[in-house]
Amino acid sequence: MTGVKEQPEEEEWHCTSWNNGFTRMILKGDWEQFLQHTATRFSLPACDGQVSMTSQTRWWTLRGMGPEAAVHMCETCYLDGFKDSRWEGITEECGPTVGQARACDWNPSNNPNLSMAVTAATQKRLGAEELRRVLFTIASKPACGRQEPFQDGRYFNFRGKPVDEYGICEACFEARIRPLGLSQFFTDAPQVVLGTTYCSFSPHTNGVGLFMALFVEAVETGVWAVYEDRVRAMTNLPPCAGINAMQGGRWWGWPDCTICEHCFHSFAFGTKFASEMPLQGITGAPNGSRICGLFSSGQQKRYLDACEDNKLDEFLGFCRERQVKWGELWPAIQNLQAQISSTYWAGVNLSIASQANKNSDGMTFGTPTTELISGSGNRYNSNPGAVAEQQAAQAEELMRQGAGPMEEQKGLLAIWSLWE
Repeated sequence: MTGVKEQPEEEEWHCTSWNNGFTRMILKGDWEQFLQHTATRFSLPACDGQVSMTSQTRWWTLRGMGPEAAVHMCETCYLDGFKDSRWEGITEECGPTVGQARACDWNPSNNPNLSMAVTAATQKRLGAEELRRVLFTIASKPACGRQEPFQDGRYFNFRGKPVDEYGICEACFEARIRPLGLSQFFTDAPQVVLGTTYCSFSPHTNGVGLFMALFVEAVETGVWAVYEDRVRAMTNLPPCAGINAMQGGRWWGWPDCTICEHCFHSFAFGTKFASEMPLQGITGAPNGSRICGLFSSGQQKRYLDACEDNKLDEFLGFCRERQVKWGELWPAIQNLQAQISSTYWAGVNLSIASQANKNSDGMTFGTPTTELISGSGNRYNSNPGAVAEQQAAQAEELMRQGAGPMEEQKGLLAIWSLWE
């Protein structure tokens, strides 16, 4: 290979060798086959998981499932994940059926556990037939990642001491837990009420990002007890109130930077200064109602920078000034919001009433005789028609009055944004 050219600033390039399919071809050392693979792969569209007509592409399935199998893989995913890999033997091409619509099940939006199982099998060096059995099992279970709760299937929770509001569906158990050799830590959860429960690995579950990060950390470090403890601490946490003040709850941090229970466990836990915080789970906000010091992405970045640069005093000084600025700005912002909301809904109600009266006037027949008291000169078939015009004018005036508080609030929010 030789250098082609410098990348122009206006162009967006992507590294080819990030793709496992290209990497496998490079490692084989067959240049002609690599060129052929590259030409084929770049002629294919990216897999978007959408339904397409099978007559327009090639499809693969798991060996033994047959052409009408429940699991289908598009040519793009086949080339990227299976072609010339040690897993290639567990797949077989299933010829297209003209006019039949299919979606690639290997796209994470359709069934994330299929590709996840391959990753887990690679990490644990499972044999091809072992992976094939795992994939068959996953294909026979209800797919995870749905927006509605589960209506069927089995659920798993920690063995010995289950955690409320936590559970893993059967598909995720077969894709992630069993291949990684972690099944001894789980047991059936018969107390789960189907129709009300989401899998803790589902993207539609609150806190799924943190659960997954903790899971990956436990797998990489081999310390499973920490994962269970952290999950217990994270379930049923009250949500952070954000910029609004709280009085109850449990708090961590410092008097100048109080951290709510949710943000401590989901963000600050395990950081450099976590063990040095003088406030460790105290009940009730210190010094009266407070806002959480780490609810915004800006504050979280400042905190991480302080950990990295060992400048805690500087960070706390900023938080102290931020708390003062919040006390100056936020009550005024809330008052303006109340005015804006009250004016807006009053105007909406008048507009609705005006339209209703206008419709009523339109259904009245006869010579227009009623004139609006304001002397507009417009005549209506009935009194509701005159009232409709008056209400419309009042609604327009209310909307005009609301523009002032909106501009004032916008200015205050711009000032507060400097502290976010």
